Amino acid sequence: MDQCPSGYAPSVSDGFTCILVTEDVVPFVFLIVAFIASLGIGIAKVFKTNIHYKNTQIGVISAISLANWFFLIYLTVKDRMWQSTVVLLYGIISSYILNAIFFCLYLKVMRQDEFYNKWRDRRKTRETILVGAALLTSF
Repeated sequence: MDQCPSGYAPSVSDGFTCILVTEDVVPFVFLIVAFIASLGIGIAKVFKTNIHYKNTQIGVISAISLANWFFLIYLTVKDRMWQSTVVLLYGIISSYILNAIFFCLYLKVMRQDEFYNKWRDRRKTRETILVGAALLTSF
């Protein structure tokens, strides 16, 4: 079939019938969540001045970004778009490898910082959780 009406596309299986094209529309959900999180961190900074706004924002938005990547994988698997799924998985795996390399180099520098070491000595469990979370969620 050469032409289908608006909202329809030729069938992949036979190419002769028109099928309704449906789309999952998710209008900027992750962008809105990131904006609200940034606003919330800013409000928290006003009331508690020892919050590090930029560092906290980077950590929270990194977690939101990771959720976005996995949501995109879900959508591509659901719609059987296997090439897109493979590309997304390749991107996530590459990001994790590069992130692990950067993280190891950065951790080496951090371990030489006397103020960080004093903080770490008082909060070993918290530091371990934060370091692990940063490695898993940062992009």
